[in-house]
Amino acid sequence: MPDSSDPQKPINTQGMGQAPPVPPVPPVPPSAPLPGYGPIYPAPPAGRGIGAILSRVMIGLISTVLLFSIMLNVYLGIFFASSMAGPMEMPQRGSDASIRIVIIPIQGMIDSQMAAFVNQAIWSLRDNIPSAVVLRIDSGGGGVTASDQIWHALDQFKKDTGVPVVASLGAMAASGGYYIASVADHIVIEPTTITGSIGVIAQAFTVEKMLEKVGVTPEVIVATRSTKKDTLSPFRAWTENDRGELRFILDQAHDRFIQIVAQGRVDLEVADVQRLATGEPYTAAQALENKLADSEGYIEAALSKAKALAKLSDASDPQILLMKPSHSLGILGLMGVTSPFSQQVDAQTLRRWLGQMTVPRVEYRVAPLP
Repeated sequence: MPDSSDPQKPINTQGMGQAPPVPPVPPVPPSAPLPGYGPIYPAPPAGRGIGAILSRVMIGLISTVLLFSIMLNVYLGIFFASSMAGPMEMPQRGSDASIRIVIIPIQGMIDSQMAAFVNQAIWSLRDNIPSAVVLRIDSGGGGVTASDQIWHALDQFKKDTGVPVVASLGAMAASGGYYIASVADHIVIEPTTITGSIGVIAQAFTVEKMLEKVGVTPEVIVATRSTKKDTLSPFRAWTENDRGELRFILDQAHDRFIQIVAQGRVDLEVADVQRLATGEPYTAAQALENKLADSEGYIEAALSKAKALAKLSDASDPQILLMKPSHSLGILGLMGVTSPFSQQVDAQTLRRWLGQMTVPRVEYRVAPLP
């Protein structure tokens, strides 16, 4: 048997049924790095003197300013692009994108902004001509010039492209709203629509008595040979001559309204339109009876009629698109806020508002409620 008393002599355990010895655990490396070992603890932090702190602050500040500058330039680029973009066609339904029927909404007050939107929409359609156009009108009218500009743009588009135009009348399509609708090849009216009101109106304020109360005396001076330059002046009470001059302007606009309707409604003669052009509104039943509208129905009926006038097959499924103005990506635009008071109110703005209130506005519009 082996001598176990000698510690230097290894013991032979083979054949004795014993497990091999556990290998020795390597020694724990010291804290200082040695070959084959890394440091147990991270290196101590660098000095935190005032200079180091200021350096880090400046680096962070410069990085922040640089990042903000990049983001601002990107935002301004997107904002400029969005402000220059025209109306957009928003898909509503339909599977065949090669066949398009475009809806142009005319809603609310017809003013220069509405005229600009419709003109831009029509110009964009010239680049990609649709099969048909549907005018969705829900308006009590507006400015004479704005209404006439929209009518002219649609009339010229029809002549240049041959695209059929259908008008779909909503809750109200009166005065300037009907002026625009008369350009359509077919007018579809809803059962509860109020339309007609073929006439012209103007209203303004005179401020003479108010100025007297506050002690202000306006001085209006005209050239020697322009004796009628102060006609319809808001700073004095109107004379019968003033009213006569304004009525002459209204009569001219009224005559054009009659001509436009007679031109668009092939079943009506000028005398027929003159009989209807008293300024009174008409119900859907009255409009159909007097041939101011062609059929009764909702937007679906107008789309079906547009499809028929475009000579599309019944099996076709044209894509229906709604024309919408492009949204500004400004701060208020992103928040969906639009306010007439977002601009700075200064003396010039107040003078402009006062001028708009006092200058007569000749309008194809339903008379306001008292």
